[in-house]
Amino acid sequence: MDRKTAALWNLRYMAIYAVYWMVYCVLFAFTAVYLLGNGYTNRAIGIIMAVAYVAALILQPVAADVADRTEKSKIKNMICSLLILMGGATAGLLVARKSGIFMALLYVAVLMLLMVVQPLLNSMAFIFEEYGMTLNFGVARATGSLFYAITSIVGGYAVDAYGVRILPWAVCVMIIPLLFLVFTFHIRIPREKVETAQTEAVPGKVPWQKKQIGLLAFVRKYKRFMLFLAGCTLMISAHNFINSFYIQILTPLGGGSGEMGVAFFLGAIVEIPANALFTRIEKKISCAALLIISSLAFVIKHGITLFAPSVAILMVAQPIQFFGYGLFTAASVYYASRVVEAQDVVKGQAFVTGMLTLSSVVASIMGGTLIRGEETFPALLVGEIMTVIGLLIVAFSVERNQNCRRVDSDS
Repeated sequence: MDRKTAALWNLRYMAIYAVYWMVYCVLFAFTAVYLLGNGYTNRAIGIIMAVAYVAALILQPVAADVADRTEKSKIKNMICSLLILMGGATAGLLVARKSGIFMALLYVAVLMLLMVVQPLLNSMAFIFEEYGMTLNFGVARATGSLFYAITSIVGGYAVDAYGVRILPWAVCVMIIPLLFLVFTFHIRIPREKVETAQTEAVPGKVPWQKKQIGLLAFVRKYKRFMLFLAGCTLMISAHNFINSFYIQILTPLGGGSGEMGVAFFLGAIVEIPANALFTRIEKKISCAALLIISSLAFVIKHGITLFAPSVAILMVAQPIQFFGYGLFTAASVYYASRVVEAQDVVKGQAFVTGMLTLSSVVASIMGGTLIRGEETFPALLVGEIMTVIGLLIVAFSVERNQNCRRVDSDS
């Protein structure tokens, strides 16, 4: 495929990520704001989010297993089906009764479906490598961060101006272009190239369709990778707690939805260069080192948040996200695509996203059980301890010489 055509498809992939992360921002960054505005308590919010995350945690590897056994060019059809279901559930929020069980179930469904879509989108960047088509995940993820940042600051002020009811309306509108972009994302690969990619054996390896393994076999096969994900789970749990309950952290310091939007904007905007420049950074620093650096940044950022005496200090902590979540998002996705074999790539991405999902479950439980009124210090302290332990596990389990690029014959 010529460079011009490849550039156009990369632009389309970037557009998909832009809209997806706009939707993600509205649904996740404003979860507590939306549910509090509809009469739910902190405990109820924690339960709703935890149920959504547990459901996604179960469905993500199942969807990945189906995707690994499906013709890879048809994964977009799975994504579109999930997006249509999510759009219907979001529309239902517009007519659901406040603080009722029906609204809670709909919100669970919306969050769950959005999370199941994520590993499938991530996998697209690496699936097409098998056909000689390179999609730059780092740049696409950077584009997502940019639009997440814009959406967070606009969303914060929009909620202040129009109330929380504007949030599901925004999601319903944004799902339309996302569906169109995914549905029309069809790279015309010659049939002989597809057949070669699916049947040609790599020296010393068996063709991928003869080596399909189940989820439990995957866990047994990649034990060190699973230990790495366990360490990441602890760190990202604290990160997700801060993001999910940021309004509760801000309020005692005199902040509100507007300040929350600004804080999310600052955090997301610094992720852009971290993701966009990732392919250059990893040429000089190994993937293992980048993952350890990001883990250290999490410890520092969470520590500042724990002891922040004012909104201004909370804002100061946000740019550290360049080294924390910014590096981590790209490094973990690339790392997962390289430490697992090509036939297991979708499962590998699903387990990374599953780790993020499990982290959100833990974060929800932390928020629902450790927040008392406006007192968030106990939860933040627990989060900092978890982050330090997570750093130690990651440093021990990561494969030191593993580069983020595939350098063997799989590429």
